[in-house]
Amino acid sequence: MRTKAGNVFVVVLIVSILLFPLCETNAGEESLSVSVSLNKSLASYGDLVDVTVSLLGYSSNNIGVIEACIPIDTSLFSVVEDSIQNHLQTEEGTPIITMGHRKGSSEVYYSYVDVVKLVEKGGEVFSFQLEVIGEDVDVLKEIYLSSVILADKDFNNLEFDMNTVSIYITDYNISVEDRLLSKIHKDTTVKDFTESLSALNVEIIDKNDKRVDEEEYVGTGMKARFELNGEINEYLICVTGDANGDGEINVTDLIAVRAHLLNKKKLEGIYFTAADVNNNGEINITDYIAINADVLNKKYIVPN
Repeated sequence: MRTKAGNVFVVVLIVSILLFPLCETNAGEESLSVSVSLNKSLASYGDLVDVTVSLLGYSSNNIGVIEACIPIDTSLFSVVEDSIQNHLQTEEGTPIITMGHRKGSSEVYYSYVDVVKLVEKGGEVFSFQLEVIGEDVDVLKEIYLSSVILADKDFNNLEFDMNTVSIYITDYNISVEDRLLSKIHKDTTVKDFTESLSALNVEIIDKNDKRVDEEEYVGTGMKARFELNGEINEYLICVTGDANGDGEINVTDLIAVRAHLLNKKKLEGIYFTAADVNNNGEINITDYIAINADVLNKKYIVPN
């Protein structure tokens, strides 16, 4: 199974197996699905994205064959070498497994052939990693399954559902774990910020959960709210050097950093992150000097 279309990478999954029922279902109930999932919905250049293919909602039918294909846009992603992992295990016998990435080819291949009882591992069949290599930003890209075949042990085709997931590529720094968007410049209006994320329908809300006017500045501590893959996402915003949340760098930020250094009033959380201008995990005299230079128009702070 091979697809060649421009710069499209194809990940191929071929499984010819005997799969006994792995969970109980009600009589006559059919709810099979072949699913692709990602470990993150936002990413930037250099990020690694985990892609997992799963078989969900096992029915009373034994499953014997799975064949699937995932097209990958190689202008945005590359498949990480040696990242392809098999998640199917056998209780006995030696399965025939071939998987890898043929250099110079537009194909990542995976083949699993076996006829003994399988042990379920959370429904996961196969996974791999993508690295974001494209420098295009404000891109919403679909990751989906195509040319899927699902059959029972007698090779009768089964009905099933498939899903589509999307990943958004941006040049802002992203922390999925902390739900944080950073690398944002001072004096950025809500209008300019949301237009830079135009592929998403983003609204900016303040700490009181009120929508911020588009002519106001995006400030540290505000949140970007948007819907992606059927879920409402909220990410904290961090404007580098903006320690008080007004979206600017001025004498107020300088005073806040000075108070922190003198142990009079400690900066915490997102405001600590904003004041850590050089991004070394602490607030020190170097950050104070950088903010002071920006206030005096001597050297503009460039987020990193």
